[in-house]
Amino acid sequence: MRRAFFFLFLGIAVWGQDSNLSGHVRDERHRPVQGALVTLSLSPPPGARVKPFLSTAKTARDGTFAASVPQGTYRLCAQLPDSQLLDSCTWAAGPGTISTGGARTLALPPITLKRGYPLEVAVEDGGKVLTELASRGPAKPLLIGVRGGNGMFRPLTLRSKRGETQEFSLLVPRDTALELSVSSRDVTLADDKGAALDASKGAKTGVKISGARTQRRFTFRVTGRQVGK
Repeated sequence: MRRAFFFLFLGIAVWGQDSNLSGHVRDERHRPVQGALVTLSLSPPPGARVKPFLSTAKTARDGTFAASVPQGTYRLCAQLPDSQLLDSCTWAAGPGTISTGGARTLALPPITLKRGYPLEVAVEDGGKVLTELASRGPAKPLLIGVRGGNGMFRPLTLRSKRGETQEFSLLVPRDTALELSVSSRDVTLADDKGAALDASKGAKTGVKISGARTQRRFTFRVTGRQVGK
């Protein structure tokens, strides 16, 4: 009985030991990416008696990183902030996952960060309608983003305000079919040719932005308020 109990205890101890992971991050030309932030997040299914776990690491000059995590299956992401390299989980076809499989040491497949290109949108607000609406509360009077065929939506970020123009931007991939979308329940809009947009329903502008190799820029104009606003 003592021997059986000993082996049972030993089995539990080994299973509970951490896994030492190693890997490296590179760009599309297989060059090492230094300073990339790598995250491993364990999100147990509902009802599981396992606590969520998050580990972060930064890559060295040669693009390598190391982490020690409990046994389990993890969502693996990498990004290089303030660069033109895309977040591997935001724009991947699906989140990268790895399983420790009970291994004490595990070498991970390389993580490749693809290069994106900047998408910029300028919104001209000569009547300062957006400025007035923004002063009334935290609700955003205008939402600009890109939509993918799988229902994915990514908003553009407001980068600056220059006089009567607001500048929005987002780094997007070259090999993903996307469509520019503009929506507002407060204001009416027109494109750079003066054609009105039905922004109250989250209008798709019809602008396809995939496949470009250079920076893309689009301009819209606030023409007034929605009825009753």
